[in-house]
Amino acid sequence: MLHSPVLSRGEVSVSPMEIAWTVVGIAVPAAISLGYTFVGLTPPEFRRARICFIGAAVALGGMEIVWYTQTGYPFVWRVIVATLICLTIGIGLPETLRWVRNREILVIGRPTAPPSAPPEAPPTGPPRSRPPENPNPATPAPASHTQDLERQKRSTIRSELGKLLARNTDISETCQKDERPKGFSCWDEWIRWRDQTKKYISRNMEPSYLARFTATMGTHMEYKSMPSGKFLEGQDSDAVNLLHFTAETLDEFIREFQN
Repeated sequence: MLHSPVLSRGEVSVSPMEIAWTVVGIAVPAAISLGYTFVGLTPPEFRRARICFIGAAVALGGMEIVWYTQTGYPFVWRVIVATLICLTIGIGLPETLRWVRNREILVIGRPTAPPSAPPEAPPTGPPRSRPPENPNPATPAPASHTQDLERQKRSTIRSELGKLLARNTDISETCQKDERPKGFSCWDEWIRWRDQTKKYISRNMEPSYLARFTATMGTHMEYKSMPSGKFLEGQDSDAVNLLHFTAETLDEFIREFQN
């Protein structure tokens, strides 16, 4: 237990609680800094950045629970400290994850220039005779042409998945607003987006991708509507969480089709 006897050395005494807070005070900023570092890499490591941010929030929240149950501070001070930490996690973590997702959408939608081929050296030998044309039109296409078609297909799929991911973000952000468009339903929009995404995956990608998308799961989190700061409830909360879970899965698909 963290309220075990005080460790003493000379006239200086350090309690296990102080040691624990020191460790958390070092680990949490380090994890946050590492998360920002992953976002700034080329190419960015968005998944690892999310793991760092979520890990920092879990460590801080867990330490707050331990401190609250073990400390001897008065009730008022416990409530003040716990409230500040909960507000920091409850607002800071969702906003940070939203920022990471927006950065990822920008990176996905940014066109990448194909590598320029080195200039061909002028021929030094005698002129070569032109090879005869293929008289048989049924001959299979060269391998390079097949590879070009495959790259074009993967690029198209990656672009369409990026559009679906952008729509996912729009729905999620609208669900977290106090004022929504008339007739807007978070749950209905989630169902419509899910069915549209499953239809595209089933028609254009291998069956394993549809199975992975259907089996998407994650850690249920509490999200707030802005600017009131009220927590989403019921189907609104479920829809936002499912949107975030499936967005992570689409992120993985897009990264796989970048290769």
